Amino acid sequence: MEEREGQNNKKRRLWIPVAAVAVVAAVVGGILGFKALHRKKLGKYDAMYEDSAILKYAVGLPTFGHYSRETNEDEYWIHEIQTGRELREYGEEKAIGPVKRFSGKLATEILSKREGQNCVFSPVNIYLALGMLAEVSAGETREEILRLTESAYIDDMRERYGLIWNSVYQDDEEGKCLLGSSLWLRDDSKYEEYTVKRLADTYYSATFRGKMGSEKYNEALRKWLNLHTGGMLENSVSDEKFEDDVMFALVTTIWYKGRWGNQFVKATTEDGIFHAVSGDLSVPFMKGTEDDGEYYSGERFSAVKKYLENGNMLFLLPDEGVSVDDLLADSEAIAVLTGENEDISNWYPRVVHLSVPRFDVAGSTDLIKSLQNLGIKEAFILGADFSPILKKNNAYIDYANHAARVKIDEEGVEGSAYTIMIASKGMPPDEEVYFTLDRPFLFSVLSEDGIPLFIGVVEKP
Repeated sequence: MEEREGQNNKKRRLWIPVAAVAVVAAVVGGILGFKALHRKKLGKYDAMYEDSAILKYAVGLPTFGHYSRETNEDEYWIHEIQTGRELREYGEEKAIGPVKRFSGKLATEILSKREGQNCVFSPVNIYLALGMLAEVSAGETREEILRLTESAYIDDMRERYGLIWNSVYQDDEEGKCLLGSSLWLRDDSKYEEYTVKRLADTYYSATFRGKMGSEKYNEALRKWLNLHTGGMLENSVSDEKFEDDVMFALVTTIWYKGRWGNQFVKATTEDGIFHAVSGDLSVPFMKGTEDDGEYYSGERFSAVKKYLENGNMLFLLPDEGVSVDDLLADSEAIAVLTGENEDISNWYPRVVHLSVPRFDVAGSTDLIKSLQNLGIKEAFILGADFSPILKKNNAYIDYANHAARVKIDEEGVEGSAYTIMIASKGMPPDEEVYFTLDRPFLFSVLSEDGIPLFIGVVEKP
């Protein structure tokens, strides 16, 4: 009886400061012009918590500390944030530029290894995952990550992470771009509480404890991933699991939906020939005219921009005799693809008659080799420094998987992606343009602020 009473008192002590923080955040948030903070029930998890103790940290405003809520056995609630778009106030170079340059490096590294297959990835999703990895790292392990992400200090990453998240995150009538992050811990090890709280406060991370290797904990991971990617990546998610030697895992997600500013009319969609490297294919082409379109004429390619209600989609078509691989090695093409080349003088107003095949592109990528090639090495070998989170520093990243999917139709674009990094014990208009995407091409989806959300290659629609 005394023990139960003590636990109840402990719960009451927990909720008093949380309530106070919530009140202060609401008042200050209103003064700063933040949209109302709301709570959304994310779904039932069918006793996923029976053998796991959930740490009580969830998404909150980084300025005001973390919000907490205990969970019962079959429900998990999470706080979401929607803020005014203030990213531009901090300058292109401080917040957006590093992400765009990172996107270009990763596009060349990942897409050039596609082996004739469709390929897609989410640069911003991987960038945010690296931000969390930097936070749990120290020494040269952290420095390598900061160098690749163009962060002079960890404080730069912390600030940029929040700016990117708040710029990209959207859930309203114009569309959605939902982000998620989570930390998965084992139930029989000790962790640095300060870092766990930092991940909650600054990186909006939900945190879980459970028995590594158990089917219930693996099922919890898969349910969380499917929930935060809109069920678009179920095939990839079904393969994700924790082995019993896992020390911790970091997971980030993105789920995007956007409608075309000028939708294609389904009645005009008709079959056409797509000239794939492996041979011609008959596929449905969506057709539409952009009276106020934008056209880019590059040295070895051309590009058009099609507006979404919550961003833009870019299509880059190689000139005849030029391959997609040639463009991946072309600095001009990469700058256009990632939105880094935004000089209005390079884009021309045209009436664009666009023909684009409906496509649904999905795939997964082992990130370890790509990130090693880009300079992150220490994290993947025995001796990696994860002292900010582990009491005993005896782990290294032995699994880094990224899965993504983008599909377009007459109404708009939908895309999802996730990144999971697992640390384990032990070893280690006066002119017209006819633009027909009838051969392999590059594409990207940018947020309203120009942050690359997805980049890919269509070899076969």
